[in-house]
Amino acid sequence: MNFASQRKILIILAFSVSLLTASTNYVYAGSNCTAPNIPSFSELKPASPVAPDCINEVTKSHTCSEPVVLQYNSEVENYNTQTKSYYSNVDRYISELNAYLKSAREYAECEVNRL
Repeated sequence: MNFASQRKILIILAFSVSLLTASTNYVYAGSNCTAPNIPSFSELKPASPVAPDCINEVTKSHTCSEPVVLQYNSEVENYNTQTKSYYSNVDRYISELNAYLKSAREYAECEVNRL
């Protein structure tokens, strides 16, 4: 299963569980059941740098001046660093979603037992 599929499944599961807790996102009086908070993720994936016109990606050659090549290489390195950070944050978010799902199951069981 690829990363995008895993993320979609976790988001669907989190949304499904959030429907359970949407109207009960507080502690009931006389109850030990506490609805979990839904984690959020709003970070955007970094945009790939655009190769200068002087680079021919088909033939893997270029007619660029050295400053243009150095600037493009710098943009690629910056993109790689940002992408690494982005995926690290995505992994953290997936962990938070898994913890949320566990807490939501525990909350639902608590509410059922309270009845």
